[in-house]
Amino acid sequence: GQIDAIAADANYRGINLLEKDNLETTFNRENRSRLTTQGIDASTVALGLTNDNFISKTEMTKILTELRGARETLRDYSASLQNDLGIITSRRDYIEQTINTLKSGAEDLTIADQNEKGANMLALQVRQQLQFEALSLTSQSNILDLFL
Repeated sequence: GQIDAIAADANYRGINLLEKDNLETTFNRENRSRLTTQGIDASTVALGLTNDNFISKTEMTKILTELRGARETLRDYSASLQNDLGIITSRRDYIEQTINTLKSGAEDLTIADQNEKGANMLALQVRQQLQFEALSLTSQSNILDLFL
């Protein structure tokens, strides 16, 4: 009874992999890349734990054999879940690295544009100052020509 209760309570966001529910993980917006994690029936009947007769040593041996089989079934399923988790983790890490690279590139472009605009503004100011000085020198030379 406790095994059945634990299997029934083992759910996450309404999905219970131990009651044959499947978990669908999508990796992109178009839902073209996805991973389906298959659930199993982890009830005592599905695991082969049907014997509850503790009367004799032979019956106890049968129960022990059933428990070993159930343990192997759950270990195999655990390995499958770990494999799926490894795939999901790898995809998440790749996506995070791609996002960071794209953000860094966007920031570099934004900073480069601001630097370029600042340099253009400074060049314009210098050009205006040089034109003003050239006009000033020209007018001073014209005034000196009048006195000579």
